[in-house]
Parts: sequence; C-alpha cells; structure tokens
Amino acid sequence: MRSTIHPLRMIFWGLLLCIIDFKIKLGFSGVVYRIDLLSDTIGMILVIVGVSRVASTYKGSDVDDWFVFSLVCAWPTFGLTILEVFVGDEVAWYRFLSSTVGLFSMMATALFCFAMHYVALDSQLPRSADRWKGTAITVLVWWVGAGIAANIIALAVHLSWIQNPSQWLTIQVGSALIFGTVVVLALLFCMLFLPLISFWRSTSHMQRELGRLPPVEGAAVA
Repeated sequence: MRSTIHPLRMIFWGLLLCIIDFKIKLGFSGVVYRIDLLSDTIGMILVIVGVSRVASTYKGSDVDDWFVFSLVCAWPTFGLTILEVFVGDEVAWYRFLSSTVGLFSMMATALFCFAMHYVALDSQLPRSADRWKGTAITVLVWWVGAGIAANIIALAVHLSWIQNPSQWLTIQVGSALIFGTVVVLALLFCMLFLPLISFWRSTSHMQRELGRLPPVEGAAVA
C-alpha cells in the first residue's frame, strides 16, 4: 500500500503538465514552428507509468478493471499529444477528436479516484477513503461536467443554434467589469486546478494515514 504513494505523485505531476499549456511559436522563412515548453507528451508518460504501477499493485482486486480502464483511456490521450505536433490544435477534426478523448479521460480519472476510495476502505483507511471519494466527485463536477457542457456548447455553435457565444461574456464597464472578471477567473481556476488540488491532498492524507500504521515486513516504503 505504501508503494502506491509515489505513482500517485507521478500521476499528479503528469496531469499538471497536461493542464498547464505554455507554447511559443517561432517563424523562420515563412515556416512556423511550435515549441511546447511544458510537454503534454511527457505529462501523459508520467500518468501512464503512474497508473500502470497502481494497477499492477492492485491486480486481481475488486477494482482491478477500474484501474485497467483508466490506463486504457490514457493511451489515446498520449497518442493525441504526439499527433498535435504534426497537425496542430487548430484543425477541426483534431479538436473534435481531442475533446471526445479528453472527456473519456476525465471520466477515467474520476473512476480512478473512486477505485482509490475502495482501496482505502479495504486498507482500513476510512479518512483517506472519504478524501478520495471527495476527489472523485470534484473531478466529476469540474472536469467531466464542464467538459460535457463545453462539448454541448461547441455542438450548438456548429449547428448554428448559437450565433454568437462570445456575447455571453460581454460585461458592462465599471464595478460590474471587475466583478465579472473575478467570477470568470474563479471559475477557470476551479475548472483547471480544483480537482488537481484535491488529488494532491488525498494522496498526502493517505500518506500520513499510512504513516500511522505499523510497517508491514517486506513492504516498500514510498
């Protein structure tokens, strides 16, 4: 059980690399080169390695299939990070494919957290189990829910049901502008980082709770 902590940290840092997107474009002789300073590919490698290690640790358990599903969903996302280098992220079919795969990946992340919830219960870690359950719900609300809403809006725009979605963000000048900006930034922060913060805290809480248990002979300590 203690050997699970390090792979969970790897998953966290991998997800963080995927979320923080910092790219620059350099043009030479009419050719534009895209340089991703925080590579999504490296992030997905960390996620895949972390999930595979957790899955191997609990192979044969009741939640084994949940971990395997999370790992299976991570591979297409990894492939998309490589494909983006060649086609870019402004191509329509790539955006559709990326949003669809991304939605399944978010669902897989929620399922992974629910699996950790049951793992903690089986390991007699009730507080950690509650933390992981909260993390799973946070992922469902802020990643899966927001992802579904974004896809619905994109489909509505594509079908011309919505003519000008940017007008929704039109805010009057003065105090309303400041208030609206704060609200938008707060929502953006929650959508991007709240599930990650919850993931980190659940991992840290599990590590502390495991530290209070007597060590098992021959067990690896993360």
